Amino acid sequence: MKTITYRYYRQEFNYLQERVDALCAGLDFHVQVCEINHPMDPIRLGVNWSAIGAVPADQAAACGAAITKAADLAANFCYTGYMLEY
Repeated sequence: MKTITYRYYRQEFNYLQERVDALCAGLDFHVQVCEINHPMDPIRLGVNWSAIGAVPADQAAACGAAITKAADLAANFCYTGYMLEY
């Protein structure tokens, strides 16, 4: 199994979150990439987003697009499947 140090993993994770934050620029909405694995399991990322209630259709579409793009970025994270070395 491939391994990565926490330091290098965290650098890439932070860069990924910055890219996701940019997707939400100008929206009254936030998307966050999160770890969904147990600390002793291989790295696996997911996506969480803020509840915004009922919004106009164009804002809903923009939020949906941001979630979809964030999910794609999380699914293709370069260290998915690696084990962390602490």
